[in-house]
Amino acid sequence: MLFEALKTVHFRVKRKIFLVERKKGLKEKEIKTEPEKYAEENYYYTYGKHIDWKNPVLFDEKLTILKAGLYSNNELVIQCADKYRVRQYVEECGLKNILNELYGVWTDYKEIDVSKIPNKFALKRNNDAGGGLIVKDKKREPQLKEKIEKLGEGTVRNYGLIFAEYHYQYIEPCYICEKYIEEESGGYPHDYKFFVMNGKVRYILVCVGRDDKNNMLRFMTDREFRLFPVMPEERQVTDEEIQQYRPQVLNEMISVAERLAEPFPFVRVDLYQFEEKVLFGELTFTPMGALNTYINSIGQWIMGSYLDISEGAYSARIVSADRRRKR
Repeated sequence: MLFEALKTVHFRVKRKIFLVERKKGLKEKEIKTEPEKYAEENYYYTYGKHIDWKNPVLFDEKLTILKAGLYSNNELVIQCADKYRVRQYVEECGLKNILNELYGVWTDYKEIDVSKIPNKFALKRNNDAGGGLIVKDKKREPQLKEKIEKLGEGTVRNYGLIFAEYHYQYIEPCYICEKYIEEESGGYPHDYKFFVMNGKVRYILVCVGRDDKNNMLRFMTDREFRLFPVMPEERQVTDEEIQQYRPQVLNEMISVAERLAEPFPFVRVDLYQFEEKVLFGELTFTPMGALNTYINSIGQWIMGSYLDISEGAYSARIVSADRRRKR
């Protein structure tokens, strides 16, 4: 009993040291030279157990293996994780009509001329997760310049080196400004995140009320929009309750998500319903850094059972884009 207690204390101390070093950027040399080791450490200090690299079963195990392997230096993944250059990929898929209106692109935040941007807009970096700037009325934003500077300072450290999401480090940073989309109430539109595994939508993460983090509702469904109750820490809802959030264009969204995801063993396709039409958000290959702790153990096992990451399941296109094979 004493031995087990000491093991627990030892783990917690090592975990704390790891998290501090990661936050301060002290792990970056290791990240670049030993990708699998660092990815393993992220997983271990999150879940308290090691990845089964030979026979992975859980969803996050398989995602971690993808991010440290096939996705780590893949031209197609790098392009599609880039919030600006993914637009070209969407057009190539014949889906230009789902792209949001683009107001401008800049390589340096100091070049952004707010006077030439509409009153409402969304400004974000192309190589980050979250951290964007939503402006509903620039005339009522007295510190807008300071907020843009703060957004620009965020590129000092490469986002991909925090959670071993290696593909982000190859994205050439820039800033993009798009049309701000909103519900009639003035709030953010519902966010529908489609988990596409080996070309098929399996699950959908729905986020309602994203502009109020304290009261945001999140839940998961299957592709038929039936509740998939694997998020124990979220407010519990019923299958009947969630139907009010079922998008009118769900079938079209599923079709779009599967077309965009076709080359990849896994990708999360983020879409919106805006004015009864499908609108593209982004493609995410390693959601939550492949540490989706909001999904319980049963959900991890079920979702993992649908994801085949064996080499035989890879498309020719994703394999040919793997730059590790070209060295």
